Formats: sequence, C-alpha cells, structure tokens
Amino acid sequence: MFVSYLLTTTLLIFAGSLTAQQKFSPKDMKKFPLTELYNTPDSFHDSGKPGDLIRYENFEGYKIPPGAKAVRFLYGSEDSRGRLTTSSAAILIPAGDPPKGGWPVIAWAHGTSGVNRRCATSLTSLSFAMYRVPLFHLKSGYAIVATDYAGLGSDSAVSYMDRIGNAWDVVHSVKAARRAVPSLGEKWIALGHSAGAHTMGGVAQVMAGIDDPSYLGFVSLSGLGNARDPMVNISKKDPALGIFVLISIKANDPRFKYEDVLTKKGLAIIEQVGDRCQGPGFGRPNPSPIKGPEAFKKNWDLNTDVKSYFNIGESAEAEFKGPGLVVIGDQETPWTKKNDPGMAKRMCQQGQKIQLAVIDGANHFTILDKSLKVQAEWIGDRFSGKSATSNCKTSYD
Repeated sequence: MFVSYLLTTTLLIFAGSLTAQQKFSPKDMKKFPLTELYNTPDSFHDSGKPGDLIRYENFEGYKIPPGAKAVRFLYGSEDSRGRLTTSSAAILIPAGDPPKGGWPVIAWAHGTSGVNRRCATSLTSLSFAMYRVPLFHLKSGYAIVATDYAGLGSDSAVSYMDRIGNAWDVVHSVKAARRAVPSLGEKWIALGHSAGAHTMGGVAQVMAGIDDPSYLGFVSLSGLGNARDPMVNISKKDPALGIFVLISIKANDPRFKYEDVLTKKGLAIIEQVGDRCQGPGFGRPNPSPIKGPEAFKKNWDLNTDVKSYFNIGESAEAEFKGPGLVVIGDQETPWTKKNDPGMAKRMCQQGQKIQLAVIDGANHFTILDKSLKVQAEWIGDRFSGKSATSNCKTSYD
C-alpha cells in the first residue's frame, strides 16, 4: 500500500477516505497557471534575504471551508548549501476573527508531488482538501502555512528529499507569512507527511541553531527516517522517485552526469518522468514505461553524488530541537518501522522530548486519517503551554 500510494495515488483513492460531505469528483480538480507571482524578480538576487516576503495575493481557487480565506505568496529561502533561493506557499486562514495574539500557526510540509514547477500544491484546487490534514486543523482554528518547497512553483532549483533545504523552506515560510497576514500569531508548529515528514527531521536540526521561542515543536507522519531507503526500494518497482532525486541533484549541480547512474532506457525517460506530477490534487500520474531495474545501473545509489545527496542532514553529529511527535502505523514498510523510531531515538538521546505513536491498522496512506486525534491532542497541548513528555524509554528499547 505504501508503494502504490506514492506512485499511483488518485483523486478517487483519497476521496474514499473522506466523509460524505467532503468527497470530490474529477470535475472538482482544477490546475492553476504559473503566474508572475511565482517568478523571482531580478532585484531579489541582489538584495533579498531568507524570510523576505516578495509578493502575495488573495486567492479564491481552493476547496476550503466556507468563511476561510487563502493567500498565495512568494518568499525568500535558502538551500542546504546556504545559497539564496525562493519558494512559494499558501496561507489558509480560519473563518471568523482571530483570537487574542493572532491565529496559532501550523507550517504544513506536503509529501511527494513531483519536481516540476507545475507540481506545486498551491497550483491545484484540491491538494489541501484531499490531504485532509490541513483542513482538519484549519477548521479547528489553526492558520495553515503550506510551503510548496523551492523549485515547485518558484523558479529556483528543485531539491526533492533534501532534508535541510526543504526544512529552510518551512521555517522561512512562517516568517514571510506573518508579513503577508498580520493576524497570524507568533507561536507555530511544523507538521509533515511522507517527504514532508522527512523534512521534519531537518526542521528539528535547523531550529537547534536558532533562538526562536515561538517554535513549539514538530509532528512527523510516516517518513522521518532517511531518504535513501524509501527512494531506492520504491524505485525498484517504478523509477519515478529515484529519477526525481537525480533531477534534483542535477538542478543543484550541473556537473552531475545522468549517464553515470542511468541506463539508455533510463536516460530516454528523464523528461517524461520529470514532467510527472502526482499526489493529492493531481490525479493519476502517467506510469513510467519501464521498471526500475531497467532504468538504473547497478548500485546507482552508491554513486558519489547520489550518496552525498542522500546524506544531506544525516550527520551522526547533528543536533535537534524538539519537542516532537513521531507517528507511524503498524502496517508501515519495514524501513519506516525501523528508520522513523531510530531517528526519534537519536533525538531522545540528546534529551529532546519525543513521543512515538504507533497507530493500529494504519499504513503510509491511512495514517493521515487515523492519526488526526493524536495530532490534535499533541498540538493542542503545545499551544496551551502544557509541557511535552517523552516515551523514549518504553518505545525504543
């Protein structure tokens, strides 16, 4: 189920997990054009900084609850090498008046959507609704700041599964969002699923070096562990995710040679796979015409450039800042069952308050619905000022 979710997620599969009044049909799905909003102005390269709000606009195209409002914006960020980039994002604002101190903020990090600019979740009408999680928290009174990640929407280099670069996109989105919507409060939590859960490990790392009392912690839903295991194992069936990684490596280092890791058949489908968007709100992607073993050379993941990319944010000396809630299902893949608790244990060993929650009957896909209650309770406790607790000693032995 984990593999089929990442590779062939369809609008109808996601609709099946929603309540009757929230179901959607293909006619509800709209894709919006890349407008000037998403283009980085030349002046930003000379004087811009991470966290800068470049431009924003009110937007009415998303399927969100009545009375809620949305804003799209472009902002400054940085990649894992410290280079200036830009990312786009959307802000979902609850209906009604903000509470004293402003709307509490959840920074949402989505899962795999592709590596093409058109694969930004802010460019489709149903991405937030079909993930269920953002709208669930929106209706509970939280403002959602949802990054697209650099290169999805914006014209910066894409960095799929780059734990640190994607984390900076999340962190800087919150700062820029407050400038676009003054009713947002200071306190915030980061929440991510799948590739976004992988990003949560990066958020915990970059926040360890920032004195920001407004940060209250992170929630990861299935995917906190390393990037290599899911990318290599899933690509054995369909090469798309592995090729997404290679396209990202090339985007950040033009010296990288596809022919070092791809066969002739693999080289022939780079453009086709690179144009492929997938995940909630995008419909069914066109399947790759060949299987993974036909696309990659033997031990492609041991190539020096590929290894370096997979190792971003994986240092054994990395420091983290919690607290955190790490959620997995008992029906997860073997690598998720091993790697997510393993990463959580590393954080615990540094003295961070980490809760591991294993959801009965949940897999990589159904974890979204089945964990809503545990998410809500943990997030509510953080915003109410309740001290976080840890179950490290009982959960990671």
